[in-house]
Amino acid sequence: MAVSDPFNGVMGAFAILAALTYYFVHSLDTGSHRVQVILGLFLAGGVGNFLSRLTAGAVTDFIAFSFWPSFNLADIYLTAAAFLMIVFYGKITATHG
Repeated sequence: MAVSDPFNGVMGAFAILAALTYYFVHSLDTGSHRVQVILGLFLAGGVGNFLSRLTAGAVTDFIAFSFWPSFNLADIYLTAAAFLMIVFYGKITATHG
C-alpha cells in the first residue's frame, strides 16, 4: 500500500473518530443536554467527512465565499462542536474523577 492511498486516510480518520467517541461516551456525563448536542455535532461532522472520503475518495467542499476557504456542512458541525466545547469548558461534568 502506498502512503498516499486514500484508504489509509479513511481508516485513520475512522480510528480517530472511534477513539474520540469512546472517550466522550465513557468519560463524560452523556445525560447532559450540552454533552449530547456536542457529541451529536461531533459525530455528524466526523461521519459526514468519513462517508464522503469513503464514497468519493475525498471530502467535497461546496460552500465557498470569496473571503474564506471553501468548506462543507461536516466542517460546520465539527467547528460548532469544538466551539461549544470551548464555551462550556468546565460546565461539562465528568462521570468520574
